[in-house]
Amino acid sequence: DYKNDPRTDWLLAKLDAVAPAKVLLLCRTRAKVQALEEALRLRSGLPVARFHEDMNLLQRDRNAAYFADPEGARLLIASEIGAEGRNFQFAQHLVFWDLPFHPDMLEQRIGRLDRIGQLGEVHLHVAAVAGSPQEILMRWMHEGLDAFTHVVADGRELLRRFGEELLQLVGQDVDARDAALADMHRRGVRGLR
Repeated sequence: DYKNDPRTDWLLAKLDAVAPAKVLLLCRTRAKVQALEEALRLRSGLPVARFHEDMNLLQRDRNAAYFADPEGARLLIASEIGAEGRNFQFAQHLVFWDLPFHPDMLEQRIGRLDRIGQLGEVHLHVAAVAGSPQEILMRWMHEGLDAFTHVVADGRELLRRFGEELLQLVGQDVDARDAALADMHRRGVRGLR
């Protein structure tokens, strides 16, 4: 239930700020797609298209076309099935409702918009609550790997090397997390270059 989730408020404000631009929102599961669509329908009435694995190919094609139509949905909410294979280069805004743990999957998600035919600059937005596991993952991807602006050539190796440490940061206080993230960056990225 995302009706009272602070990220929903953030998302509605972000959609207003970038209007009338098209926005692709990616999350992990069908259940999240449906819950988020329900929350947005109840709170805003914004025309939304959805895209998930429980839809047949015809339904997904229709919703992708509704999103592509200049008069259609401004927002497409998609599960992992929308993070691969489909191209939405007519949109310039990508929202990560939840980040993938693997840097290569992040690159795959960004590639839905950042591809041949993209006519503008791609803007990435992450829905992360301060102090949450998503914020830790966002900081590692951004500050440690620079994964939002560059391809991470050794994502698999970095995840193998630091995945367990990253998971352990969730229960630590802010100062300990900051120090550990800085240390991981020093030991990791430089060691692979």
